[in-house]
Amino acid sequence: MKLKMVALVLLIAVVVSGSLYSSGAAETEAVPSGPVIIDFWYSIGGNPQKATKALIEKFNSSQNEVIVEGMYGGSYEDTTKNF
Repeated sequence: MKLKMVALVLLIAVVVSGSLYSSGAAETEAVPSGPVIIDFWYSIGGNPQKATKALIEKFNSSQNEVIVEGMYGGSYEDTTKNF
């Protein structure tokens, strides 16, 4: 029982110190000078493709910090070849 308690305390100490370290590191990292661009691959056609394009356009027009670039990859089989 005592060994489990020591292991738990050590685990908590590691998690807390990791959280403190990562929060400090985030403050010193450079902030992007422009919007973040995300490539979004999809493999659907027809009406679902139209709906996907509309959602991407709606998202992009709703803010200017992140830009989603929709990329049609062809069929599902063709898309898997791109990765």
